[in-house]
Amino acid sequence: MTASTTGAAGAASTVRGNGAATIRGNGTTLTTRPPATARTAVVPTPYTTPRSYTLTLTLPPATVSALAAGGFRLCLMHAVRCDTADGVPLVWATTTGYATATSLNWPAEPYGYAATSRTADGSPGGARDMRPVGLGRVLDVGANALTSINPLPGDPRYVTARSTASAPMVCGAAEHAPVGPDAPAPYCCFPLHGGAFVFFTPLPQVALAFTALPLAAGTAVRHLPGPTVLADVGASGRVELGYDIDAGWSWQDQDVTPVPLNGLTRALVVPTG
Repeated sequence: MTASTTGAAGAASTVRGNGAATIRGNGTTLTTRPPATARTAVVPTPYTTPRSYTLTLTLPPATVSALAAGGFRLCLMHAVRCDTADGVPLVWATTTGYATATSLNWPAEPYGYAATSRTADGSPGGARDMRPVGLGRVLDVGANALTSINPLPGDPRYVTARSTASAPMVCGAAEHAPVGPDAPAPYCCFPLHGGAFVFFTPLPQVALAFTALPLAAGTAVRHLPGPTVLADVGASGRVELGYDIDAGWSWQDQDVTPVPLNGLTRALVVPTG
C-alpha cells in the first residue's frame, strides 16, 4: 500500500506502507528503505476475492499550508458490520503526508484479531494475535488471545470469531492501511466473552477527517474528530475527494456522504439487522 503526494512547488514524494520513502526535487533523488519485514500472505477463499482500493485527495496550496501550520493530520477510519451492539470504531491510520494531490492505496486483505483485554476507552489492550480470514471462515480464539482458523466453514455472510476460552477478551477486524507500518491495523473492537461468538463483515467504506487532535492508530474514536465524510470504494474501487480548509469537503461521486455530528459510530459500526 502506498500514499503518493505532490507539492505545489513541484517536489514529489512517495511514501509506501512499508516505510520506504522516495523524495525528488531539484534534480536529486533520495530513497530510504527500512529493513524487510515478513508479511503473511492472504489465501483467497470462496467467500472473498482480494482487490485494491484508492482514495484520491485534491487540496488547494493555501489549505495544505494552513493545515500544516495548524498541526492537522489526516485521520482514516474503516467501517464494519457486526451483530454486537457495544463495539467501538478505532482510528485505522493517521498521516501528515498530504499535499495538493494525494493518492491513498491499499489492498483489501481482511484480517481478524483478538486481544486479551480492553482499555478504558474501549480499544484493545494486552497481548494480541491476528491472521488473515475471509467471509465464511471461523476465527477460533483460545487462551491468551491466540487465534487459529477452524477447518469447518461458518456463516458465509460473516467472519465468525469464536471463543474457545473461559476468560473475556476482545476481537475485531484489521487491514493494511494506506499509510503507517507494513502490518494489518485494527479498526474496530468488540467484546468476546468466554465461549461466545461475534459475527462481523468488513465493509469497503472509509471515513476521512482532518483533525488537530493527537489521535493515534488503534485509538477508540466515538465522536467526530473534525468534518468527516464516508467514502464507499466498493463499487468502483476508487473515489475522488477535495478538501478546502474553509469550504470543507467536496465530491462528485454518489458514493460519498457526510457524517453527521452524532453519527460516527453508527456510520462505522453497522448493525447486522
